[in-house]
Amino acid sequence: KKGVRTLLEALPQVIAHHSEARLTVAGSGPMEEELKDLAAKLGLTDKVNFLGMVAQSDLPGLYSRAALAVFPFIVAKSGDQEGFGLVQVEAMGCECPVITGDLPAIHDIITHEETGLIFPSGNTQALADAINGLLKNRDLRLRLAQEARRQVVKKYDWEVIAKKYMSVYEKLIADEG
Repeated sequence: KKGVRTLLEALPQVIAHHSEARLTVAGSGPMEEELKDLAAKLGLTDKVNFLGMVAQSDLPGLYSRAALAVFPFIVAKSGDQEGFGLVQVEAMGCECPVITGDLPAIHDIITHEETGLIFPSGNTQALADAINGLLKNRDLRLRLAQEARRQVVKKYDWEVIAKKYMSVYEKLIADEG
């Protein structure tokens, strides 16, 4: 459901236009060896770095150094899919431009061409086009990243969340009385 296969399959088209491009894959899972094999089969061994599990505290540094963050989520064969995309919120909070697969929960976080780019899930060509377009358009990357951070702070800052919880608790208490 993470869609890393789609991203790896799009990468040769990205490298054809941006030879300096590199992919860093953070995280681990049951498909890790299969994905490493696919990267090798596609001739991407020197272009892809599989980090494995990454400490939560290390993610802001990764996002801050990245040109963009790609979350190519898909619906798994079982029907399983990503829910609320906290990783996207984290990337956006670090002012890292985001590209993501189009799943229902994504629209709660990202507005296409305003706070990130959304591509049809599983569509390798659309993903390659989105990455290439964003890599060549620095102004768009900056605009998306800045608006995304502004929205994240407005909606997901801990003080904002705490006030929302307080409001719910106050309403429950008032209803009990």
